[in-house]
Amino acid sequence: MHGFVLLSIFLLSIIHVSLNWNFQAYQLLILGAGTLLSVYLMGFRGLLYAVSSAIQEYCLLLASVLIIPTTGLWLGAIITSLPYTFAHFGRRLEKPNWYWKFPLLSLYGTFSILLYFWFQQPLLNIALHTVAGAILIRIGILYQPDKNNKTSVEEINF
Repeated sequence: MHGFVLLSIFLLSIIHVSLNWNFQAYQLLILGAGTLLSVYLMGFRGLLYAVSSAIQEYCLLLASVLIIPTTGLWLGAIITSLPYTFAHFGRRLEKPNWYWKFPLLSLYGTFSILLYFWFQQPLLNIALHTVAGAILIRIGILYQPDKNNKTSVEEINF
């Protein structure tokens, strides 16, 4: 799945879609703390999840930069978050509590896009994605282990 997301990033970059960066040093500290928290919650997989979060957020934000000038901020944020939301509905997500996942992921995707357009600091979006995702994975909201096969957090592939 990440291969296609990276391909999307590449294709959007070819047509000169880019993010505005209002870089400030504290963003790196927040991103580092978020990554460490993810590693604490998920073990080594937390580091992989932080990379996954960066790839997902970068693609989500690039797509929103392309769409929002045509649709407007709110509608563009909602439309752009839908592919992000549906991309998370794989085999592991079709377990109990699936009804929480769609609105939760849709709201997060929309909020993340709005956050980017308000602050222009994508590293904060990545940190938020990393921490929120790690917590939701750890407590079993995003990924439900198979009841017959007790999959630990460390065994989940992103």
